[in-house]
Amino acid sequence: MSGTPSTWPDGPWVAVGAALGGVALGAAAILLARPEVSQPAQVPSPQAAQPAAPAGDAGAGDAEPGPSALVQAVARTKDSVVNLTTDGGSLGAGVVVDPKGLVLTNAHVIADVLVDAGVQTDDRAPRPVQGVRASFADGREVPAVVLFSDPDEDLAVLRLQAPGQEFAAAKLGHSSELALGEEVFAIGNPFGLGHTLSRGIISALDRVGVLPNRDLAVLQLDAAINVGDSGGPLFDLEGELVGIVTARVGDQPLGRAEGIAFALPIDHIRAFLRAATGESIARNGIVGLQGNPYAPLPPEVRALGYQHGLLVEGVYRGYPADRAGIRRGDVIVALRGKRLDALAGTGRPTAIMQHIQRSVRSLFPGETLPITVIRRGKPLELQIEVAAATPQDQARIDAEELLGVMLAASPGTEAGDAPIIGGFLPHAFARRPRARQRLLGARIVEFMGRPISSVEDLGVALAEARDLGRRSGGVLRIAMGVRTRDGHKLRIVVPIRVAGPG
Repeated sequence: MSGTPSTWPDGPWVAVGAALGGVALGAAAILLARPEVSQPAQVPSPQAAQPAAPAGDAGAGDAEPGPSALVQAVARTKDSVVNLTTDGGSLGAGVVVDPKGLVLTNAHVIADVLVDAGVQTDDRAPRPVQGVRASFADGREVPAVVLFSDPDEDLAVLRLQAPGQEFAAAKLGHSSELALGEEVFAIGNPFGLGHTLSRGIISALDRVGVLPNRDLAVLQLDAAINVGDSGGPLFDLEGELVGIVTARVGDQPLGRAEGIAFALPIDHIRAFLRAATGESIARNGIVGLQGNPYAPLPPEVRALGYQHGLLVEGVYRGYPADRAGIRRGDVIVALRGKRLDALAGTGRPTAIMQHIQRSVRSLFPGETLPITVIRRGKPLELQIEVAAATPQDQARIDAEELLGVMLAASPGTEAGDAPIIGGFLPHAFARRPRARQRLLGARIVEFMGRPISSVEDLGVALAEARDLGRRSGGVLRIAMGVRTRDGHKLRIVVPIRVAGPG
């Protein structure tokens, strides 16, 4: 992607992708430029003081209270909510986030119109995708087109087709400021019952492992969410948009239940769109630290009751971990307030390292990861603001994740020279120890039939391999050419391990 336009293109278009690599979304700049859209002037502010009763008025002490905070918040937000219906019969909801008519919803709400239009996950060409109707609380119905959809994030952006009209837009809040037990409400379209209000509380923050993208941290709430509520907004009592409702527990492999639902946090959505508008799109976050999963837990950490943790052996200067205050010798014992002791598979030395890697890589630049470290026998709570992976960083991430190969970080491998295999993860060539030994230190000179002369070249090829793997739904076997340390050229077949979302 050579450049990013600063305005929405004249024609509607769709870019559907399994990851941000390849999603051309410069158009979202308008949405991001207006995160705090003012509400219509005629709507009263919840903070407005009520007129005081005259002194000595006998009825002053018996005056009825004004509308509740919930009633006021609903009044301020209901005009920004739309019911969505597709030509294929899908029901859902959405929320206007820009006065020009941009609407956020779930990707699965509008998936059928993309299928009917023949849109595939690798389509990048501008093309209109019609077939969605949006209706407002006052009865207006407006056609909408799909601008883009990302099924991994379960997010889609629509545009209302009403030239010259402006719409009431929701005010974007900050999901990071939510607290357990805080009251929230959702407005949706359950079973076609448009603009239905559901009230509840925040039951859990940063819940992971419940959506198809299992590393995606979501909000859990106890509001009554049903079929047709997907894509609808989640508001706090200030009337600020804090999430997009995405699923209820009955849709997940947790069994049937009541009062358990989930929402994508607005901070993640904002970061997703910001990443998609960048000149250089990086799907993965990075924090810049090295951990030793085989190091024994220091006695002072065990004395605090922890059984598992990750010893930090190195911190890259200037990277997020360094800026957050993480130091060599710290032991990471918790992420998002959850102890690593509770992690399934902690009996394997690499399980914790892989869990931390997945947690970081699931975040977009600008998102924050709360961690707990033990330093000199005392726990410290730190916040790491994730940064964008550089092309070189991304190539190393993909090489580890897809090939199980760790690239050497030595001079001559950043640009203008073929990347060097510096090590292997346990699953790479596990049954071929002699091949592992011979390939150690070899340079990767060809991948998928194309010459590789730099880390960046390999990164581009791996991104294509990732897309192929996702579309195939299984393990690919791809030819890779290497030049060993003694100058021999070998061509080997490597498995590309790409799971679906999560």
